[in-house]
Amino acid sequence: GDVAAALVAGEDAARVAQARADLAAAWAGPGAEAEMRVERVAAGELRRDASLLLDALKARGFFPGPRVVLLDEATDGLAPAVGAALAAWAEGDARLVAAGAGLAARGALRRLFEGERRAVAITLYDDPPEPAEVEAWLAEAGLRPEPAEREALLAASQALSPGEFRGLIGTLALHEAEAEGPLAAATVAALMPGAGEAGIDDLLLALSETIPFGTAYLVA
Repeated sequence: GDVAAALVAGEDAARVAQARADLAAAWAGPGAEAEMRVERVAAGELRRDASLLLDALKARGFFPGPRVVLLDEATDGLAPAVGAALAAWAEGDARLVAAGAGLAARGALRRLFEGERRAVAITLYDDPPEPAEVEAWLAEAGLRPEPAEREALLAASQALSPGEFRGLIGTLALHEAEAEGPLAAATVAALMPGAGEAGIDDLLLALSETIPFGTAYLVA
């Protein structure tokens, strides 16, 4: 269950580019640029020749070590070429980091990465909720978490899209209506969107080490 590819999306092109660069560096490791283990595929060229991406992912470099293929300015029109490349991906191939600003939430590219078992979509949201806002939502839902659980929920509010976090609160409220006692941290973790998906933890670890906390939000 290795993660083969990630899509970095968001409205702010500069933040998308920085997150893409950080993730590529985390995946490829030190010396990747000098050892030519990072390859770039231009979106315009991929539109003309759909096989370029698959060829880049399958290529074998001169130097040993992990390889990464970058696809910047990705658009929904490239979804068929990207989908074909991911379908043919095998262990040992390069990982793909695609990036695009202003991609539609239900567009073809986002749907592809969200639905592909070996891929993840990361969306940069500009305005995660403030702690006071989170507290108000919890009170409104009738949730009274202990300090450790409150910390877990505050972290979740930064790590999910606003809609996903509100959904998590609703799910927890339904769960707690049936339970006795305070909200448990294990319950929060178990009900998090994307909990238990193969490879997600590894990716988030890489992101947490390279991207300032609070800027990368996972869409499972």
